[in-house]
Amino acid sequence: MRAIVIANGHIGNSEAGQAQTWTHDLVICADGGAQHALAWGLAPDVVIGDLDSLDDDLRAQLEGEGCQVLIHPTRKDETDLELALRYAADHGVDEILILGALGGRMDQTLANVLLLALPELEGTKTCIVAGDQEMFLIRGQAFIKGRVGDTVSLLPIAGDATGITTEGLEYPLQCGALKFGATLGISNVLTAPVARVEVERGLLLCVHISNRMENRRQKMKTLTVRMLTLLLLATLMPMAACGGRVAETPTPAGPSTLTIMSHDSFEVSEEVIAAFEKANNATIEFLKSGDTGSALNKAILSKENPLADVFFGVDNTFFSRAIEADIFEPYKPQGLEDIPDALELDPQYRLVPVDFGDVCLNYDKAYFAEKGLTPPQSLEDLTKPELKSLTVVENPATSSPGLSFLMATVGHFGETGDYTYLDFWADLRGNDVLVTEGWEDAYWGQSTWAGEGDRPIVVSYATSPAAEVYFSEGALSEPPTGNVLGEGACFRQIEFVGILKGTQNRDLAERFVDFMLSKTFQEDIPLQMWVFPANETAALPQVFTDFAEAPEHPAEVSPEAIDQNREAWIEKWTEVVLR
Repeated sequence: MRAIVIANGHIGNSEAGQAQTWTHDLVICADGGAQHALAWGLAPDVVIGDLDSLDDDLRAQLEGEGCQVLIHPTRKDETDLELALRYAADHGVDEILILGALGGRMDQTLANVLLLALPELEGTKTCIVAGDQEMFLIRGQAFIKGRVGDTVSLLPIAGDATGITTEGLEYPLQCGALKFGATLGISNVLTAPVARVEVERGLLLCVHISNRMENRRQKMKTLTVRMLTLLLLATLMPMAACGGRVAETPTPAGPSTLTIMSHDSFEVSEEVIAAFEKANNATIEFLKSGDTGSALNKAILSKENPLADVFFGVDNTFFSRAIEADIFEPYKPQGLEDIPDALELDPQYRLVPVDFGDVCLNYDKAYFAEKGLTPPQSLEDLTKPELKSLTVVENPATSSPGLSFLMATVGHFGETGDYTYLDFWADLRGNDVLVTEGWEDAYWGQSTWAGEGDRPIVVSYATSPAAEVYFSEGALSEPPTGNVLGEGACFRQIEFVGILKGTQNRDLAERFVDFMLSKTFQEDIPLQMWVFPANETAALPQVFTDFAEAPEHPAEVSPEAIDQNREAWIEKWTEVVLR
């Protein structure tokens, strides 16, 4: 269960956006945090505290709308935020996003940060977010997702922290130590999209600062210089020859703003977006809205008052739902002639393909060589006795690659006949398959090559071997992993873009869709999202041509079948594999 906990501290626009787009089951407000929630259109489920920041009318309104209002005395041992966090822990919440915890009094800010160390929150994924910064505690091992160049600081908060090992950071530690009160751990830098930090003893406070804010500052600085230059030129314009009037010059039109809604994994180079903005006198804003399903649901729910102009990230597992929701405008973009027919699923061009990638099995080459074992070549091989206890997969109910791998088994084995996809999963369970909640834990935590696990076979992506080489920064000349590319062993994900109905920027939206199919944008895709561009004329980077593979015969499941059966397939899988 996921909960947003909202305190009564300072909150900016970025936190408001996260509150509106972060998928959650529960909204818990610490006293005046309820006012933030209501301002964003969120309905609080629980308001807790001494309620000295809420008037009687607002309390009555909340109770009338079904909110549970829990009043505590003003003279108490806990702050309102501590009460809110304890409530979340007591009610089975396992992931918490805290907003409004910073600002104002210094003692309260420090106390709120230290609440991350509450014993009740151990085992709960808890994070404080403020602007482009997030803070969370590292007990044991953690993975930090971001962009290359992001700032990461590691601070011991309960005495010295020892036995610290990091991967994916510019200044690494190998079983090192950070002294309590010292600043050695300040201002490290991400060198990979995912970094790993492990600590044997002690607690580390991790502060992750996105580099996007700095990029925005640079854009604002450039814009300010341009504005001052224009102002200076206007001031120095010569007086008109007749009447002594200043020569009139037309006011330059300001840039139009185009909002792109997407899933959280969408990435594109700053330089590529800047080129479009310059060519079209436009400002592009990105509204990342959770995983694909969550983002699409938000677009559907807001169809009467769309949050964006363009939506990117619908894939073939959600394609039919997106089309049936009737939220996209038909548009046949320029450049579509360079897209293979096999990727085009909508004859009305409401959704057009942008990229594709394959979910498949990766295996540890060194492990199989050392053990004298033959690597798997097909899905059927996974159930062989000699491969017992070697495979880790992701739960399809909580993981996108996990869902795609389930689709591969449905497409390959089918639902009827002598041996179905459920028979395969029953055999795989009998062969001691390990199931994790997400890709990060499977790949970075349980695999024998990327983590410290004991599983040399993991569900990942066909481009993962190429990524291993690329992010090694020259340390690897060959990938440590191989792909299982047998017939029907992989599932192809195709991602689409569409123009949302109700956009007030139709012309600019069309130009952006055209741009997404252009070689400029398409050639940026591989090293940003580690998928293949849909445009066949786009050149691939060398690491893709050398090491990225695309299966010739991926499993096939129609978008209509997926939309009609997704939940049922997941439920049946859960019964066979987990219960």
